[in-house]
Amino acid sequence: LEWDGTRRVVYFSNTGRFSRNEIHRMLIESRPTGKLMRYELDTRKLSVLVDGLVMPNGIAMTNDGSALLVCSTATSSLYKIDLDGEGHAAGGGARVVQNDLQGGPDNIRR
Repeated sequence: LEWDGTRRVVYFSNTGRFSRNEIHRMLIESRPTGKLMRYELDTRKLSVLVDGLVMPNGIAMTNDGSALLVCSTATSSLYKIDLDGEGHAAGGGARVVQNDLQGGPDNIRR
């Protein structure tokens, strides 16, 4: 979960098609069914920011608010999603900026 106080937007991840008690299935399949969601507090609008992620689990906004960093537990990767001035995905969605993170990342902090 990441809060953007300037834009009054909350970002959060949906890890995929299985429920939390079936996480082992998600890890075995490693299919790109995860999403990054965007919720606007003022309008109460919920939308998909980016989809097609493999088990996104952990979000952090860059200090300047220009991008989100998202961990993938199943692939031990780090995604970067560039944001436009309104906090929507810019530049083609998510891209992998780091592979083979040690230990299977299970969250991220600034």
